Amino acid sequence: MPQILKTLLILLFVFGVGEFTTSTAFSAERINVEYHHSEISFTGDDSFVTGRYTWKPLPRSSLWRERITFAGGIMEYEETGPGYYFTGENEGKDVFARKFNKNPHFIKLGLSIIETDIIELSNEYGRYYLVSNNNDRTSCGIATQFSGDIGTADGLLPIGTKVATVYLCKRLSWGSKFKLNKFIQDIMDRARYDEGKLNKMRAAARK
Repeated sequence: MPQILKTLLILLFVFGVGEFTTSTAFSAERINVEYHHSEISFTGDDSFVTGRYTWKPLPRSSLWRERITFAGGIMEYEETGPGYYFTGENEGKDVFARKFNKNPHFIKLGLSIIETDIIELSNEYGRYYLVSNNNDRTSCGIATQFSGDIGTADGLLPIGTKVATVYLCKRLSWGSKFKLNKFIQDIMDRARYDEGKLNKMRAAARK
């Protein structure tokens, strides 16, 4: 029987501007992922990536989880295990707005958004949401996209078996909120959830 994932990745964020330190809500050891084993590829230049990590053991509901780090932010990726789906309860601008407004670091910075601030964009995987805000020193933003098999889930509306979220904070001296949004959009548009096929091709070519 298909299982419904009613919540997104539960993450506790404790980070300063430009640095993200997260702890997952399940008990597991974080381990490095070698480039050719990473399941997320990026078209074009991927030199902005500073680290790739996963956890062992993963919960039964997850086939794969990976965190990609880069200056000022992270991308979190999850693919559900067999029979598990994200549904419409995980999506929607109201859910996305709460995700931003309940982030402890954004709260500490005095940042919040409303649903009309959310930008709806699309790439080859379909629609995704992006939103950001800033104070007099820092801009922070997030973007989330669901993709993968939509299957069937007890009559509910599945929206996919994969979810990717980018979190990014930069000082205003780095650039405007507009520049921050473009950076996040570039990551989302160039990401490929291809089980690392492009990474494997590149790794083989380097040998």
